[in-house]
Amino acid sequence: MEEENLHLLDQARRYRSFFAHSKVSIWEEDFTEVLHDLENIGKKSEEEWRKYFDAQPERVFQIISKAEVRDINPATLEMFEADSRQELLGSIAKVLAPDSYTFLRDELIALATGKRLFEGETVNLSLTGEKLYLLVTVSVVPDYQNRNIVLINMMDISHRRRQEKEKARRLKEVESRQLYSETMQEITVALNNEVRQEKLFDLILEQLPRIVEFSTANIMILQDQVLQIQASSGYEDQGVRDFVTKLKFDLRDTPNLREIIENRSPLIIADTRELKGWKSFPETNYIRSLIQLPIFVKETTYGILSIEHDRPHSYSEADVQSLLPFTHIVALAIRKSELYEKLNRQLEETKRAEEKLATSLEQKETLLREVHHRIKNNLALVNSLISLQSYQEQAPQTRELLDHLRSKILSISLVHEKLYRSEDFQNVSLGEYCEELLLTLTRTVTEERDVEIDSRIVPDIYLDTNTLIPLGLVVTELFTNSAKYGRRDDQPLLFTITAQSMDKEVCIRTYDNGPG
Repeated sequence: MEEENLHLLDQARRYRSFFAHSKVSIWEEDFTEVLHDLENIGKKSEEEWRKYFDAQPERVFQIISKAEVRDINPATLEMFEADSRQELLGSIAKVLAPDSYTFLRDELIALATGKRLFEGETVNLSLTGEKLYLLVTVSVVPDYQNRNIVLINMMDISHRRRQEKEKARRLKEVESRQLYSETMQEITVALNNEVRQEKLFDLILEQLPRIVEFSTANIMILQDQVLQIQASSGYEDQGVRDFVTKLKFDLRDTPNLREIIENRSPLIIADTRELKGWKSFPETNYIRSLIQLPIFVKETTYGILSIEHDRPHSYSEADVQSLLPFTHIVALAIRKSELYEKLNRQLEETKRAEEKLATSLEQKETLLREVHHRIKNNLALVNSLISLQSYQEQAPQTRELLDHLRSKILSISLVHEKLYRSEDFQNVSLGEYCEELLLTLTRTVTEERDVEIDSRIVPDIYLDTNTLIPLGLVVTELFTNSAKYGRRDDQPLLFTITAQSMDKEVCIRTYDNGPG
């Protein structure tokens, strides 16, 4: 018996020595009251215990707070920044953190289901309020007084956790930048391909959740000092879309909005219920925090982009910086839409002007065609009257004079007939005119002698009426002269005409096969 007691004393000395010199934080706590409360609740499965505590999480902290700290080692004083053991003895509530709920819940479930060993990671607070990330081992050891003593070993893994968090933060930052770049690229492509303002607004609002979390968002356009929502997102889920889209905000009655427009400066509202002058409606009372940014390009302010959340303190200056490019894109979308509408109006005006001009030209063409037709008819009437007079005239000289006059009128009439039948009311083909004129003149002399015409006029020579009419009179005069004096009894009259274009001039020659 004495030998057994000596062995126990030796173990106790070794434990105390390890307890005092261990570099790991060791807590010796009395969990008798904790286990007693768990027994009073009743037996449950692990799943039932989890549902029980999750339904009333405050019970976890109430029960665990009954654990009594009986002893701590020096490593614990250093870890928790305590000046003396007395600061940590008693209740453990002073070092518990809200983040430790999951660990404490699982610890109580392990104890309630009969386990005497439990390991896990948790978060506690030092006495200076610093978060400590800990790897914890809990073991239950009944003592000689039949009390449930729990030894808790804590290893500080804060450095490792901070490294992991920093790595995760950097990874998230890289992913965020990549996502931001992809989002801006998609919107830019849409901006280049789409001109409809409402479609661009919807696309921008669809992309916003990739950059910042929100409950609702809208784009308000300014017109005559009044802001009205033109595009929105999330209001359907709140059941207030019809109400919100009918809202109008007069800048004279809303100083916050007026300041955003006038100063072109973003506004962050951390908590709408703490802001003086915040105008709220029962339908929008869910809004607790928001960001509002001006939409402008150069000297023109178009409106406001509003991002809203149902939680207070949801936004920061970093969110503002992320959203600024979106306001520029909205402004560009509006500007592009305005330019497109202006261009459409100009095109419509041009189209109407062209249609009016075409109608006017058609009327003028009809009028010119009618003028040439009437001139031709009038000249034909004069020509007929002269022909009648010529038939009745007995004096040869008078008849010759009348026939000569009739040929000249014929040359003028033929010009107007050509113009009447042509699509061009200004210019006539020289070759076609001369050939037809000479052919007609030939019929007037065929009774006296045979006449052949040899036309060698280069194609594609066109002359206007101011040149062609006197030229026709000259050709008529030359032909008449050849028909009268270029006589050779044994041969028909051969009248030749040539025309060539030389620089900006046309050279015309006529000759016959007469004796000269």
